[in-house]
Amino acid sequence: MIWDYTYNRPFELSYPKEHDSESFRKEVDEWMDNNCLLDDVSKKSIKSSLEKVGYNLNEYMTSHSYNMIEDAHIREDFIVYMCLPYSSLEKNIPINTENNRLMGDVNILSRTEDFYWGGNKDVSVFDIYCRLYFCETQEDLWAIFADGVGDIDDLISCYLKNDEDNAINALLYIYWAKNQYIKKTTGKQIITTPRSIKDKVISIFKDQFFGGMYDEFFDDDNIEKARIAWDTGIVEIRQEFVRDEKAVAMLKKVI
Repeated sequence: MIWDYTYNRPFELSYPKEHDSESFRKEVDEWMDNNCLLDDVSKKSIKSSLEKVGYNLNEYMTSHSYNMIEDAHIREDFIVYMCLPYSSLEKNIPINTENNRLMGDVNILSRTEDFYWGGNKDVSVFDIYCRLYFCETQEDLWAIFADGVGDIDDLISCYLKNDEDNAINALLYIYWAKNQYIKKTTGKQIITTPRSIKDKVISIFKDQFFGGMYDEFFDDDNIEKARIAWDTGIVEIRQEFVRDEKAVAMLKKVI
């Protein structure tokens, strides 16, 4: 999925998912009936926002019709509890929300000061939720982090619970990500990952995967980890291999 930063929706409006509108309508009605916090005004605004698109969830998210729900807290609850569960990744990556930090392990809403998002700094939490909804693959999710949005420490900690290889893949993708929207619209392959995110990736690699790259990291029995470190291709990590004779000796074994 290529994200269109101008309109905050998938590029070329390609919909990877199809949903049964009538089934979704029934689910929404049941959710509203069981939600004691909703007053009649809120229920009416939710219904109006959905009727605008005939309860078509893809169109609902693409057109940002959820903005018709005036109460921001209710709007977030509706997106999180009724829309995001249809996302391909929602069940695999537990996501925190703005109002409920205990829902999951990954804070997707944090942003670095130099976050990218197509150069647009006026990005709401709902823009982020919308992009998350349309993620089809893990790479789609990682591309959000490569824009400086989302807490990388949370993401990697989540992966490290059972999949160290995927954690490494995520870090490499985020560091080297070529912006797909720029490639699609201009043909140029440009890395737009913010410097702060690159520095964070380097820090996580060194501290969590490569033991701080202290002297013992270059012991002979650590050759596999050393090979992974070199293969990242990251200059700041490769520089560690030429700092002294022991490191150089390891370098000769891994290349």
